[in-house]
Amino acid sequence: DLESIVSNEEFSTILKKEGKVRPIWILLVDGRPDKNPKHMKNIIQYAHLFCALDLDYLTIRTHALVQSVYNPIKHSIASLSAKLASITIPVGEFGSHLNSQEKVVDEVLAQRNFEYSGKKLCDIWKRDDIHGKPVMVEYVDQERHPFNDPKPSIS
Repeated sequence: DLESIVSNEEFSTILKKEGKVRPIWILLVDGRPDKNPKHMKNIIQYAHLFCALDLDYLTIRTHALVQSVYNPIKHSIASLSAKLASITIPVGEFGSHLNSQEKVVDEVLAQRNFEYSGKKLCDIWKRDDIHGKPVMVEYVDQERHPFNDPKPSIS
């Protein structure tokens, strides 16, 4: 998320000048409906981001839904997905959370197993790079969602 990118020292040379966040941001987002800048939750998040970073200009551009195949970011991260094609991650590290019909019978155990698998994926992706740049990966707990908090905590 943008909050962790802004606070990460590895991105300081790109995002900051003389220790301050650069005042002009242009974001390119995917054309999927959940990323659409017309949705009120997205508008609220972008407005808070604008204020929190004390920006002078913020524009959000989207790829048209049918054009997102040309999104250079998608092409760049394709290598991450390709490397996962032959990897098996244990889904029952802490025991099976499924019954014989493969229905979830233990939600807490399912969440623990999901978190374990998610963290293993992060470990794999952290070892990769995209165009010579490190991949920054962090497991985000299922209970924590960026839209649950209407104000980003960027300082």
